[in-house]
Amino acid sequence: MNSREQEAAQAQLVQELEILHRRLAELEKLAEVHQEERKKLIHLNRFLKAIRQCNEALIYSFSETDLMQEICRIIVEVGGYKLAWVGFAGQDKAKTVRPVAKAGYEEGYLSQVQISWADAEHGRGPVGTCIRTGQPVALQNLSAESGLDPWLQEAARRGYQAALAIPLVDEDKAFGALAIYAKEPDAFDSEEQSLLKELGDDLAFGIAALRAQGQRRQAELAAEAARQERSNIFQAIGNPSLILDENRRIISANKAVAAVTRLSEAELVGKTCYEVLHTEAHKDCPVNQLLFSPSARTTERVIETLGGVFLVSCTPEFNEAGQLWRIIVIATDITESVKVKEALVKAAEEWRTTFDTIPDPIMISALDHRIIRVNQAFAKAVGLSYAEILGKPFYQVLDGSETLPEPHPIHQTLADHKSHALELSYPKLARYFLVTTTPILDESGAMTGAVHVMQDITERKQMELQSIQTEKLASLGVMAGGVAHEINNPLAGILGIAQLLLMDYPEHGELTEDLKNIEGAALHCSEIVKNLLTFARKGGTGARETVEIPALVDQVLKLVGYQFSYQNIQVRKEFAPDFLLLQADRTQLQQVLINLLINAQQAMGKGGEVFIRGKLLPAGEVAIEIEDQGCGIPAAIRDKIFDPFFTTKEQGQGTGLGLSVSYRIIQEHGGRMEVESEPGQGTCMRLIFPPGSVSAAAGGPMEAST
Repeated sequence: MNSREQEAAQAQLVQELEILHRRLAELEKLAEVHQEERKKLIHLNRFLKAIRQCNEALIYSFSETDLMQEICRIIVEVGGYKLAWVGFAGQDKAKTVRPVAKAGYEEGYLSQVQISWADAEHGRGPVGTCIRTGQPVALQNLSAESGLDPWLQEAARRGYQAALAIPLVDEDKAFGALAIYAKEPDAFDSEEQSLLKELGDDLAFGIAALRAQGQRRQAELAAEAARQERSNIFQAIGNPSLILDENRRIISANKAVAAVTRLSEAELVGKTCYEVLHTEAHKDCPVNQLLFSPSARTTERVIETLGGVFLVSCTPEFNEAGQLWRIIVIATDITESVKVKEALVKAAEEWRTTFDTIPDPIMISALDHRIIRVNQAFAKAVGLSYAEILGKPFYQVLDGSETLPEPHPIHQTLADHKSHALELSYPKLARYFLVTTTPILDESGAMTGAVHVMQDITERKQMELQSIQTEKLASLGVMAGGVAHEINNPLAGILGIAQLLLMDYPEHGELTEDLKNIEGAALHCSEIVKNLLTFARKGGTGARETVEIPALVDQVLKLVGYQFSYQNIQVRKEFAPDFLLLQADRTQLQQVLINLLINAQQAMGKGGEVFIRGKLLPAGEVAIEIEDQGCGIPAAIRDKIFDPFFTTKEQGQGTGLGLSVSYRIIQEHGGRMEVESEPGQGTCMRLIFPPGSVSAAAGGPMEAST
């Protein structure tokens, strides 16, 4: 082979070699492409396998936590990713993303980066951004990213090269995110992102479904627990209780019903309530009433089969459509309560009867002294109705006063919470009472009011006053008798000399006038001495005789009639038909009538009337009354008018002996004198004689005027 041939062969060889190199390069490139395709195919197979297993997990998981943890595990172990985790968006102020499941190489990454979904430094990574925007976020090359600190450095330190965050959305709102990290860049192509987005949506749906299922299960458990608890409570109710349907048939009965009816619940169910509780249906049964007007009813009923009085409570229950569904009936045995109530009512009535039959006036007052309760005797004593008494201060009712009087035992009772008594005079009632106040104490010992018991002691008080008056008059009588005897003889000499001188000097001007004055003064003194001697007489009167009272009154009126006529005072006489004659000392009785009529005339001004009455009193006593329409006697001096020498008249117009002498005369006749008087309303003087003093005579009421 020549050189040309060699060169040509060499050139051909070089050419073939170049072709071979190009072919080899092509083969190598084809091998590389095939290898890349193979890798992609392997990755795709793994990815699809992961998706399939994730879907299976979505189907078979029963726990939200287990589902999320299984999804993360599959993504890492089957899908070949470096890290997968699920985080929920917190509603705290910092909007923290809280990791709830994870798998893969994490090495403290999640605790280091403190991921947030706020639009702030810790919230601008893929997870925070996808939750905030509700859109997936893919970062294909983390080493080329900037502005994502502080989480980026921690990701690079752990070899994370790519990241994909998929929002978990429910009802158009992201509540968390599924985050996946790869160890190579560009790990998430568009198809893979789309499939992972679907996985995220499925995961969100699965979480929502499990939550709803859990809530439903919790609701079912709660409902079942409530039903069981209600059943337990229903059975534990000590009172007979039934649950009825709208036809009054028993759905359920508690143990108390079974016990009293001696029927099991199975035997009771299906029966009507009235078959169990009554012998027949009652129109006024609360269950029957409830059917016509569905509202709660409570009434007292006698239940024959239960043998007592029961408080029957019926409560309706309605379904979701608002229709009557069930009726709950509870029968509370109130037989003993009814008996106790009846006993209390009877006791209260007996107490009221006892309270009202007590003869002494009784009053119950509050701490502010207002009357809470009174008995009939009190109402009668004050002459007012209950309506006019209750609620008013007791001192206003008794005294007409606007302030609490002094003295009164209530002051001491309020101070020491003990009973106290005091004798009090009530001029408005014209009575004396022994008032006893007793505190009303509550359980703590605090005083809440007081009981006032008023024992009428008027008669006893009058007897005491009369006794005192008698003793006073007796002692004064001794003195008066001595004084009268001592001055009687000198007075007789003065009077005799004055009368002799008048005979000698009948017409001697001033001398005669002076002698007449001396004679008049001596006669006046003689009359006083005579009264003193009468007052001093110790008992016994003159001869008793039958005195015709109307005639005696006429005689007295002749003596004092001029003064009555002068003042235009009319005298009215009224005598009972069986009281015309009286056994008495005529002269002394005449003196008493003169004294009383003169007092009546002096107490009156111009005009008016004076009444003279004779009448019989209970127990056989008889009375002569002289009633005027004069100025009356003040209560302050009413107890003193019978005292000797006590007078309210001007000096020279009275001796103060008229009433005291009259008092002694009536007392010597076995009687007594009483006075009734109110200032401005006149005075009634009453002469009361003992039984047997009157002599009956024919006649009728007599009336005359002067």
